[in-house]
Amino acid sequence: MSFQVRLDFQFSRSIRPVPMAVNTPRPGVKAVVTGFGNICESRCTASRFLRRAVVVMLDLARFNQSYLRELDESHICAGLWEGGADACQGDSGGPLVAGGQLVGITSFGDGCARPGLPGIYANVAHSLPWIRSLING
Repeated sequence: MSFQVRLDFQFSRSIRPVPMAVNTPRPGVKAVVTGFGNICESRCTASRFLRRAVVVMLDLARFNQSYLRELDESHICAGLWEGGADACQGDSGGPLVAGGQLVGITSFGDGCARPGLPGIYANVAHSLPWIRSLING
């Protein structure tokens, strides 16, 4: 399958590519997730505007206890244990940025911004060799 994407913008000081992280961020580091996904869990539609949520990188071991499932180093989790900030349906595939680097790709979660259920992201640093192999063809 082949497709083209038309980008109607020009790079500038405020619009630029985000470098991919080579290291997984530590728990406690602030991050920003962005997307056009839903702004609530049910009976709502996708946002017409790009939205952002400030979240915190969380410890994977604590996450595994909270979700009662075992994720590995190919995943990272971010959110707020008390809830209130998260990605939602329609945000999958979007960026999670910390320290000016792409650290995660929005993957899945249970609901949106629920207490004790942070979001799950693909770990860019862990997947970097695979990503580079695709880019370099």
